[in-house]
Amino acid sequence: MKLKLNYKSPEFILGAFLLLLSIIYIITIFSRIPNGDEGLQAEHIYFLNKLGYVKSNIWEGYDFGWEIRQYHYHKGIVLLGFFAIKIFGFSLPALRLVSVLFYLWFAFLAYRYFNDSVKQKSTLLFLLLLLVLLLNTVFYEYIFIFRPEVMMMTFGFASFYYLDKGLKANSTKSIIFGGVFAGLAALMHLIGLTLMVAGGLTLLFNKKLKYVLVFSAFSILGLSIYFYDLLSKEAFEGFIHQFFNEASLAKKQESPFGKILEEHIRFFNSPKEIIFSTLFFFSLFLNFNYLRKNYGNFLLYGLSSIVALAFLAPNTTNKYALLYYPFMGLTIALSLYRFKEFHRAVQVTFAALFLIYSGYHIGRSFQLSSEHVSIAKHNMAIANELPVKKNVNVFASESFVFNEIENFTIHSWLAFHRYYTKRQPGYTPSKKDFMEFCDKLDDRYLIFDKKLFQNALFQYTEKEDIEVGEQWENYQVIVSRPDLLILENTRLAKN
Repeated sequence: MKLKLNYKSPEFILGAFLLLLSIIYIITIFSRIPNGDEGLQAEHIYFLNKLGYVKSNIWEGYDFGWEIRQYHYHKGIVLLGFFAIKIFGFSLPALRLVSVLFYLWFAFLAYRYFNDSVKQKSTLLFLLLLLVLLLNTVFYEYIFIFRPEVMMMTFGFASFYYLDKGLKANSTKSIIFGGVFAGLAALMHLIGLTLMVAGGLTLLFNKKLKYVLVFSAFSILGLSIYFYDLLSKEAFEGFIHQFFNEASLAKKQESPFGKILEEHIRFFNSPKEIIFSTLFFFSLFLNFNYLRKNYGNFLLYGLSSIVALAFLAPNTTNKYALLYYPFMGLTIALSLYRFKEFHRAVQVTFAALFLIYSGYHIGRSFQLSSEHVSIAKHNMAIANELPVKKNVNVFASESFVFNEIENFTIHSWLAFHRYYTKRQPGYTPSKKDFMEFCDKLDDRYLIFDKKLFQNALFQYTEKEDIEVGEQWENYQVIVSRPDLLILENTRLAKN
């Protein structure tokens, strides 16, 4: 039997477009400018592979002992990266390949859901969901780099897929799978606990108390991998100290209800969020009854995820919203799918909102994809500017670990920033504070790489006439270009 393709069908045209768009995105991500957190995760993975445990030179000076042993980190993504470099070697493309595989798995699960598990089977609706998501610049920005969001989103969707399947077929086995995947989502990043809560609430609203217990037990089982390196008393006590005293957790905590009042910031923080959220809430209004009738469990799971994240998240950053982007995407996709059913005024309003969304987000995504760097070559070129090219401490961007972690002990702005955030909240560190901090760490070179290192420290380098030979406390300028500034420690240079 030959497979017949209708080349003029909406499914074929849209599918071909999305395949092409996915290929373009995947090709461009391997040379996209690194996200700072990719360097952090890569350093953890490097030391896990080399030493058998995680430490971080980047955080030295923060005074938590992370440069000796770190117990509090994103365990799941580090373990995935560890296996990736075992196969492909230590590089940024190898790590980003993990994210690509998770995106493809998510697409496969979404296809299965819309063709096997719902009342109205529809390949077109699946394709419209992918269209909405792939057009989104936040989705593109975070899903195709080595960060935990794509893993959490995919494990979360896998958890929902099996929960939905278990509820419809009364299958304990499917509920078990749903629980394990929810636990694995939390293993990637503890904010993934949101998805464990969302799954439990979905079962609770379905009045399946037995399944709530099964789901919870196997969620905890999936998450239990988090404790793989905390089996000794010393390790567990070290984890407790690092986890509960770390600055991002130790700062003044708001009440859960106070967080709810601020949750709107996640949806309306900047134009990209405002445009997407407006389209989502308008579509939710249009499709609420349709969702309740045809995708009732997805509606419960999506809304539960939104509420749970509001209670559990330490901040209102947009990237955490990716956990429920599949739900937001489906809600908008339904408006496209049901477009002809709406009143003329509704059609015009939705079309205008969708065109604004598409135009703005496509522009932002192409701007992101146009900023390229071959990180290994880039870092090697910077290293070649240094008089001493091995076995010294340097202050640099987190991304300097790629290709150079074997040559240098790399320190970062993060430790300096968190040191003052924790110990002197509200105080703005001076240039002298920064120089003394680096001198105390015996940093031989300070590398300000403007292509990769964009943060508050550039207040010290903003003047345009920085000249070679200038003295900044114990440091002297040895390279001064618009794209690169390097200072050498004069005390260490004499030795």
